[in-house]
Amino acid sequence: MPVFPDASPMQATAKQGGIVTDAPHYVLVTAAFNEERYIAGTIESVIHQTVLPQRWVIVSDGSTDRTDAIAKEYAEQYGFIRFMRREKQGGHDFSAKSLALQDGFRLLTGRDYSFYCILDADVSFDETYFQSILKKFHDNPKLGIAGGIILEYYNHKPRGRVASMSSVTGAVQCIRRECFPSDSCPVLTEIGGEDSVVEIRAKKNGWTVQSFPDLRICHHRITGSADAANLKSKFNYGITDYRLGNPVIFEILKCCHRVLERPFFLSGLAIFLGYSFSLFSNPEKLLSGDEITFVKKMQMQKLKRGLCGLLRIRKGGSV
Repeated sequence: MPVFPDASPMQATAKQGGIVTDAPHYVLVTAAFNEERYIAGTIESVIHQTVLPQRWVIVSDGSTDRTDAIAKEYAEQYGFIRFMRREKQGGHDFSAKSLALQDGFRLLTGRDYSFYCILDADVSFDETYFQSILKKFHDNPKLGIAGGIILEYYNHKPRGRVASMSSVTGAVQCIRRECFPSDSCPVLTEIGGEDSVVEIRAKKNGWTVQSFPDLRICHHRITGSADAANLKSKFNYGITDYRLGNPVIFEILKCCHRVLERPFFLSGLAIFLGYSFSLFSNPEKLLSGDEITFVKKMQMQKLKRGLCGLLRIRKGGSV
């Protein structure tokens, strides 16, 4: 059985130089595009983990800044890091990340590992993050996808991103290999949403998906601005929601909730406009008919639980 040290005398015997040596194997894949400002911090977070990855593939997706030089320097120092460059064809879009991840997964073909994590190049976390994630998987054999919660900084103050605990952000999505046993990126899309597709398919197959509030990830790239690029990404989120099969009433309530996400009001509005646009343009769905039926049933059950919770609160307050 793997050792997951806590505050006990056994902790010292489970480590060599601060590294846990007998935990399950996991691998990381990162797609990076012009991340010279943040990637060193992400790499430093990983190399100081108490449980190191068996392999980490960093794919530069046609970067034009110093991302390549920084990643290469670390790869030369640490044997578990592999660097590769992918020449970009066309502009930078959501599909570029998916294609870069696909190239990264090819370097893992034939490797023996139990978990893999798709890790963004602009995050950081404490040294026990992956040790804690592996323990979560060990404690719950039905846990298929896990991760921490994202903290973003506004005016130098950390704020949690609006999110569901039954979902894991694509920036740090750790996946049990049994969910998707092939050595390939589970899904490719041209406007994003691959992390949601992975979650839906895992849930449909009986796996649990969960974010853990006790595990914190710092996201260093500012995403809460109201510039055109950020609002366009929110608009694309709305299109993706439609392509995933979200019911109209669920999407309306979701957008009402997302108005609390920066930029305030505009964030939820942009998502709703993207979804509304799709109602008329009817883009191709990302899921099969059975999977979309599953999504609609799951979302309506979530609405029902939320409504029942509000009624219980109201009833309790009137007593």
